[in-house]
Formats: sequence, C-alpha cells, structure tokens
Amino acid sequence: MMDKPTSPGMYFGADAAGYADAIRGYIDNEIYSSKYYELLARKAPSGKRKQTILKMSQDEIKHAKKLATAYFLATGNHYFSQPPGLYNRIPPFRIALRERFKEEYAASAKYSKTAEETDDSLLQELLGSLAQDERRHAAELQEMIEESI
Repeated sequence: MMDKPTSPGMYFGADAAGYADAIRGYIDNEIYSSKYYELLARKAPSGKRKQTILKMSQDEIKHAKKLATAYFLATGNHYFSQPPGLYNRIPPFRIALRERFKEEYAASAKYSKTAEETDDSLLQELLGSLAQDERRHAAELQEMIEESI
C-alpha cells in the first residue's frame, strides 16, 4: 500500500508541474521513437530482430502514456504529441541501430538527470523506471549490432 502524500506538491504536484515542458518533450521523443522502431522493424534481417524492435516500439508507446498521465496529473491539461514525421527516411539497418543506441542512452541520461533534480517522488519513480527501460533498449540494440558485425 502506498503511503499517503504528506504534501500535495510532492506527488505529481507543483514540482512536477515545473517540469511540464520537459515532460512534453519526453512524450514527443517517445512517440517519435515508437514510430522509428516500427519503420526499422521492416528492415530487420530476421524475425527475432523484428520482434525485439517491435517490442521496443510498444515500450515507447507505454512510456508516452505514462508520461502523458504524469503531465495531466501535474498540470490538469492533456498533451497531444505531434513529433516530426519520419517520412520513411530510415538509414540502413546497422546505421539505424547505432543511431537508436545513442538515442536510448541519451534518453536514459535525461530521465536520470530530471529524476535527480525533482523533489516530486512519483516523478522520480517514473523517470527512474523509464531510464532503466531505455538502458535495457540500448543493451538490446548493442546486442543486435554485435550480431551483425
């Protein structure tokens, strides 16, 4: 059972609302990543890699939903993401894996940094969990790169 909040500002409250711009950016990045992975899966040379990439796409959508929920709880507003379109411009498979590897580690670092900065315990918990997922994605991408070399 979760402890009751001692202060409304500590639980997706005032401090989390101060990160509204960052949360919107995170939502956009998660939606963009999901779409990127959908397109990348089409280039996968094997069914196993395709399934792994599609699972990452689904994870990114889940991340976006969790962040959108946190945004709503913190601000009372809905945010509808409109990330830039990809227009099917995905580089060759191994190069795309490298790009995504870098992006996943960068996302993990951003989530960790924001989690350390905020005093909102629920936002800290959410961002810490997302940082772990992004590191796991990076490890999966690294494994695919190693298999392809």
